[in-house]
Amino acid sequence: MRKSIFEICFIIFTSIVLLALTYYSINGSFILWSKEPSFIDISNRSGSGTLLIIISNFLYSIFGIYANKVASVGLFLTGFYAFIVFVLSTLGNIENFKKNKL
Repeated sequence: MRKSIFEICFIIFTSIVLLALTYYSINGSFILWSKEPSFIDISNRSGSGTLLIIISNFLYSIFGIYANKVASVGLFLTGFYAFIVFVLSTLGNIENFKKNKL
């Protein structure tokens, strides 16, 4: 059975999203590893990034000086998981292509 153009576009789009998630998560984890954690005051901030600041402050209150290390490991694991999903979905698409080709 042939794939429709929608299915092909969806496969390409999800592959690009997974690769971008992998890149930015792993790259961000290495950048975050070397930064010093600190409590961030949100009283002078606008709405953008407030959720990230709240999460950062929450991690800082729990883990103290190791907050960025914990967040960095979490980001790295997210990127690694996205990469595994990308590889497995690509292998599945290749198998489906071979099966439909024959």
